[in-house]
Amino acid sequence: MRASTAASSLETLYEARNSMAREAASLLWERLHAVPASREASRISSRRIAALSEVAALTIAIHRASPGQPSPERLGRVLVALRTEVEEAACRLFDDATATRFLDELARRLPEDLSSLEGQ
Repeated sequence: MRASTAASSLETLYEARNSMAREAASLLWERLHAVPASREASRISSRRIAALSEVAALTIAIHRASPGQPSPERLGRVLVALRTEVEEAACRLFDDATATRFLDELARRLPEDLSSLEGQ
C-alpha cells in the first residue's frame, strides 16, 4: 500500500510539473508577442518567472521523493532555465544600471550552480 501511495504521489508531482511547464511555455509565447517594455510584457514576465520557479520547485520535490529522478542533468537544465529567464527579464525590464545591480545581487545571493540548493 505504501509503495502504491508513493508512486501515486510521485505521479501527481510529475503531472503538476508538466502542467506548470505548459503554462510557462504559453507565457513565453505571450511574452514574445507582447508589446516590448509594456506593462503587460512586465506582467507576463513576472508570471513566467513564477511558473518556472514552480517547475523548479516541483522538479526538486520529485528529486527528493525519488532520489536520482529526475536525472541531475534534467534538474540542472530546469534550474538554468529559471535563472536565464530571470536574468533576461531583468535586462528587458530595467535600465542598464538597475539590471546590473539586480543581477549582481542575484549572483551574490545564489550559487552559480543552483542544483546545490536542492538539499535546502
